Amino acid sequence: PCSELAAELHNNLAMIYKSLGRHPLAEQHYLVALEALENLHGRNHERVAAVYNNLGSLYYTANYPEQAKDMHTEALEIRQDVLGPNHPDVGQSWCNLATACYGLEDDAGAEGMRHEHQVECNAQGADDFRGHAEDEKDGEFPED
Repeated sequence: PCSELAAELHNNLAMIYKSLGRHPLAEQHYLVALEALENLHGRNHERVAAVYNNLGSLYYTANYPEQAKDMHTEALEIRQDVLGPNHPDVGQSWCNLATACYGLEDDAGAEGMRHEHQVECNAQGADDFRGHAEDEKDGEFPED
């Protein structure tokens, strides 16, 4: 079984591989990090949600918007349960999910989400609605 540190290292490696355009390797490392964190914390944990969010970002970047939508939906559900509906990370998840819908050319779904959660998107500084945010700044997981 992986430790918290090993999961963080896999997440960081995935971010590096994503930035290099090596999407299959990035996916592999995100999935290892996800499995480790789910084994350590269970599904309903912010760090698990962060990896789902990062997988969504990877899939969106790799032009797999359906998979991106699935991952962002998972991240959103966990964040709403763990953090509550008004947390900024929930707003980020709404914006990322709407962006994935936009990538699927589901403009009505994307605009509906954007309109319903405009405050959250604005709180995230998402002036360009089509932007896509990753969770980890400088390769670190959000703090507990």
